[in-house]
Amino acid sequence: MEINYFISAKATATVQNINVSLSAEYQKEQAPEVISVVANGYLDDGKKFMNATLKYNPKSEDFNSINGSNVDLGIIQEIVPLITEFYRKITETFTNY
Repeated sequence: MEINYFISAKATATVQNINVSLSAEYQKEQAPEVISVVANGYLDDGKKFMNATLKYNPKSEDFNSINGSNVDLGIIQEIVPLITEFYRKITETFTNY
């Protein structure tokens, strides 16, 4: 039996009062294939609650899936730089050795 070990990376941020959680699992010295994002919070008017789950493919620089309710595409566009920074920091950890 072969046991595979994975590294788990997590980060949190806030975009326009929306709580954003980023996570990825990957093997040592291999870039993650998918960045998972959960974004929850009230939109600017405070009347609508946004709940979104995103799967981002850093190689194709595109979303594999976007699911949720009251998903604001403007906020999604603001989350993309956070995903890019998160991915860059992960890959720096094994390229700097």
